[in-house]
This record gives sequence, C-alpha cells and structure tokens, in this order.
Amino acid sequence: MLQAIAQNSFTVGELVARFLEHCGVRAAFGVISIHNMPILDALHTRGKIRLVTARGAAGATNMADASARVSGTLGVCVTSTGTPTSWACCLPWARLPCEYAMLARR
Repeated sequence: MLQAIAQNSFTVGELVARFLEHCGVRAAFGVISIHNMPILDALHTRGKIRLVTARGAAGATNMADASARVSGTLGVCVTSTGTPTSWACCLPWARLPCEYAMLARR
C-alpha cells in the first residue's frame, strides 16, 4: 500500500506547476528565493513553463502583468515571502482563478 502511494505522490511545487500548465501558462516571472524553490524546481523539471527571472518582485510583477495583457493568458509572478508577496497580491488581476482565465481566453 505504501509503495502505491509513493508512486502516485508528488510535491506541492509539482502540483502548482501542473495547475499552471493546465491553465495554459507558458512563462512565469519571478525572483529566486529559498521559499519558492520547490515551485521553481518543479517548473524546471517539467520543462513546460519558462521562468524569466527579475532583479526584484516589482519588476517580475510588472513583467507578468505585461505578459498577461499582451498574450491574453494568465500572468504568473513568483515572489518571495514578506513585502513582495503582499504587494503582488494587492493587484486586482493577481487572484484570477484558472477557470476564469480559461473562460476569458475562449
């Protein structure tokens, strides 16, 4: 039983990567931090979403916003903990669920 569970298990970072792939995301923008490393590892391992790194969370957020506006798909910004996260989450488009993004593309 434990072997079957271990074969079908995956990390939360991989779950995030799979979810973003399902939403049609092809690029994510962000800063590298120990706090988001599992997500970045999963993005790299799966190889379906390109990570564009920025020097700071503000730049990454602006890049994700521009990408969403130009492409019409979901803009993804991966930040670190603390102030960058609270700043990014206050933007109106930052909390769009995948279903809304998929409907908006149709």
